[in-house]
Amino acid sequence: MARIETSLHRDYCPTWKVWEGLREILQNALDAQDDGFPMEVVYHEGSGNLIVRNKDVTLDRKSMLMGYSSKRNSGARGEHGEGYKVGILALVRAGKPVSIRSGKETWKGGIHASKNYGGEEVFCFDTRTRETWSEIVEVVVGNVAPEEWLACQERVVPLLKDLFKGQDKDVKEVRGVSGAALFKHRELRGMLFVKDLFVCRLDGDYAYGYNLRDVKLDRDRMVPAAFDVKWETSALLRETIRQGNDLDVVGSLLDMLETETPELRESVYSGMNQVAEMGSIVAPAFRAKHGPDAHPVRSISEAQKMEHLGKKGVVVSETLKRALRDEFDEPEVMLKKHSQGFALVQLHDLSEGERAALTAACARIDVVVPGTSDRVVVGEFNDKDILGMWMGEERKLRLSRQVLTDQWECLKTLVHEACHDEGGDGDVGHVKSEEKTWANLVRVAVEGPGFLKTCN
Repeated sequence: MARIETSLHRDYCPTWKVWEGLREILQNALDAQDDGFPMEVVYHEGSGNLIVRNKDVTLDRKSMLMGYSSKRNSGARGEHGEGYKVGILALVRAGKPVSIRSGKETWKGGIHASKNYGGEEVFCFDTRTRETWSEIVEVVVGNVAPEEWLACQERVVPLLKDLFKGQDKDVKEVRGVSGAALFKHRELRGMLFVKDLFVCRLDGDYAYGYNLRDVKLDRDRMVPAAFDVKWETSALLRETIRQGNDLDVVGSLLDMLETETPELRESVYSGMNQVAEMGSIVAPAFRAKHGPDAHPVRSISEAQKMEHLGKKGVVVSETLKRALRDEFDEPEVMLKKHSQGFALVQLHDLSEGERAALTAACARIDVVVPGTSDRVVVGEFNDKDILGMWMGEERKLRLSRQVLTDQWECLKTLVHEACHDEGGDGDVGHVKSEEKTWANLVRVAVEGPGFLKTCN
């Protein structure tokens, strides 16, 4: 038997525990499988042995060198040249014996006092020759408790899928063309995997779990740049929605935008083309949910403006509003369009009943807001839902001919439009002006107009 010392002190990477050690072994096995060497993982609950095999491959002694890696710049999971050595050190330190069988040798990891380093305890491989050659790399980790094996299954995607299958569940994977995938199962929401290995739980209420391919990790499999994760999750979700291959994901788009899930919030703020792309998909769902006359707005004040334009204002999140901005005009734009779509109707073209309703309404409001009737014009809007419109620059009050069927309907519209002199829909000035005007109209009806001489 020969002992090969490494330069790894027993306390190197003290935060690495059982999971980190198992992760590095499985990471190497997954990389080998990607290169065409099938992986097999077996756990024996009775003995506590976890066996990880790759067929048709061997492991050379030079892999024991710190910093040596045959996978550097290959896009593989492990490329730092430390992984499995540090992983085995962490396992041995945690009381888990580890042996590797490859070719004609068996290597056993251990921690021993070193004469070369003044008696310091360092990580070593004890090697011995076997009688037969085997084209298999087999790593055996002992004393793995059932709960440690379960944690391992939950953090390695191929094992996770087998675990779910055994529980009659499905991770509900949706794979993108890049090879990345999202998981729809609720238990996996917010879980981030990179190349099949668990990294962390994402901050924020993510809609799905993600198995990404192109996120750069450091040696400890931490994500150096949060932007990478936000961008990649956003890109995968956009790709899935654009392709329309999964109707559940497409159908949940409206809810995700309304609740501002982190992955879609990044999409919306990242570029105009992406915004427009999602908007065209979600607009029909928005109308189906809120009605054909629904219009997304940012505030109650905007909602009131939309009602003034004959639309149903629906207050939505900023994310959804931005996504829909190419599908729905802003209130100011709509107002301008409607102001241009107005055909005047002359007084002599009104019916006797219409003239009577207009005359009565104007007479009532002139008592409390003198000169109002001088500003009124009647016509037909191109949008039948619009009953009236205040034209600020001209100080004109446009009335739709359809309100002239009844003097009270006409009066209600006149009051609302005349009070826009004090502010827009929902503004404090407009609300107070309407309240004051209606209060004075009631007092005139009850007491007569005499009180107006002494009131403010």
